Formats: sequence, structure tokens, C-alpha cells
Amino acid sequence: MKSLIRFLRYAIAARKLRNDQSKFLLAFRECGSVLHAARATKLDRWTHYQWLKTDSSYAKRFECVREIVAQEIDELARRVVPTTRENELFRILVKTRQREMQSKVR
Repeated sequence: MKSLIRFLRYAIAARKLRNDQSKFLLAFRECGSVLHAARATKLDRWTHYQWLKTDSSYAKRFECVREIVAQEIDELARRVVPTTRENELFRILVKTRQREMQSKVR
């Protein structure tokens, strides 16, 4: 009986861990940043790095998501060839977005 209870506890903990990992990967897919994905999922970002070291299946899934994000960034960079004026507008937009994100965190 004790071994069954121990097994069930392990199974529940494993399922929660898998859920947390999936949530983190989805958040990373959306924002492309470990820090922002950690904040969005209310996990410590070091938890992600620990998973990378200890869980090979998580590491493989993260690598796949990271490659998708990198490809999307490359596609955007190829589609947009900014002029000097567009480049300046983009920098203003990025700074504004950073300020918004910082105000949400506080």
C-alpha cells in the first residue's frame, strides 16, 4: 500500500512538472525570452536552466522551440529592410515596449 501511495505521489509530481515545463515552453514561444517566459509563468528562470541540465527530453523540446523562434526572427529580418527613419522608429518602439514591460513587473 505504501509503495502505491509513493508511486501516485511521484506520478502527480511528474505531471505537475510536465505541465510547468509545457507552460514555460509556450510562454517562451510567444516572447522569445527566458526571463519574460519565467515571469509569465511565475517560475524562477533558474528552474529552466536546471531542467536543461537534468531533463534531456525537456532540453530537446526547448531546443526545438528555440529554433522555431530563431527562424521567425530571421524571417522578419529578411522581410524588413529598414531605412534610417524606420530604424529610428523601431528603436523608439522597442524602448516604449521595454518601459511598458517594466511598469507591468513593478
